[in-house]
Amino acid sequence: MLSHTADTAAIKRISKWGFMLASCLVLFWFAGPVLLRVPLIKRVFTLTVQEPLRLTRDGQGSALVKPGLEPVLAPIDGFVTVLVQHGQWAAAGGVVAEMSAGKTSLQDEVQLLYAPRGGLVTLRLSHFLAMPPDNPYIMRQDGDYLAAFEPVLGLKQSLPLVLELIDHPFNDLPLLDAKIFIAKKEGCAVGSVDLDWQEGSGFFDHTGAFIIELVKFPQEWLDDVVLDCFVRVVGAEGYVLPKRALYSFKGLDNADVLVFEQGRIKERPVKIIDYTKNSVVVSGLAAHDKVLSYPKIFRYRFRGEGNHT
Repeated sequence: MLSHTADTAAIKRISKWGFMLASCLVLFWFAGPVLLRVPLIKRVFTLTVQEPLRLTRDGQGSALVKPGLEPVLAPIDGFVTVLVQHGQWAAAGGVVAEMSAGKTSLQDEVQLLYAPRGGLVTLRLSHFLAMPPDNPYIMRQDGDYLAAFEPVLGLKQSLPLVLELIDHPFNDLPLLDAKIFIAKKEGCAVGSVDLDWQEGSGFFDHTGAFIIELVKFPQEWLDDVVLDCFVRVVGAEGYVLPKRALYSFKGLDNADVLVFEQGRIKERPVKIIDYTKNSVVVSGLAAHDKVLSYPKIFRYRFRGEGNHT
């Protein structure tokens, strides 16, 4: 009987102290002075905005090399004799091949083919045929029979060089002001200091392929059919935050965070300029700003207030 009475008294004491503690916490939150509550939030639930950065994405793949090309077309049905070498520079108006309806130039009148413009000669069929052969390294040879208006050879124009990655190397891309860089593998790892990175002039998706255009690049790339390469995309510069730091999100140009400013908690509009799975890059902040790292905890506490304390 005494034991039962003691247990009951102990339970009552625990319940009493528990109720008092809960009441104090509720009172502290809803009626506590700003000088106590705000410093606690600032210490526990904020992060300091760092200097602006750019998010970098690294990928790799095999790219089909597609130089800008001016084809030289067959004027008649017949057999071709190539008068220039693969990789040779052909001047505009220069003779590059001849054609005859017979198997030799002695059997019929020969028609000369002229370069319509200057460029590097390519005899690689995969460079200028709409339906290239299975073997991308097959070259145009003397004695090939061509129908009229079929391409005999191509004149490479180095601006721009197009690389087509069949397998897209990235799940997502920067929203604006992105830069792209390409480096030939040549046995190097993606972080190697020996890589010769070339900046691309543009990139875009096209029917499932990832297209990169270059204006400046090593000239030997013009003779590659497939380029094994590393690809690096660098997004716009801004302030990197975890996605959870967004207080509200109604679109890329309409998002908010909560910041500490002059001892008060305030909403700050930001623009999202890049993002990955767990991070966003925003404009509208400054380095060393204090941003609430878990603002949704305070969603109902601060909703509808202009300046939040």
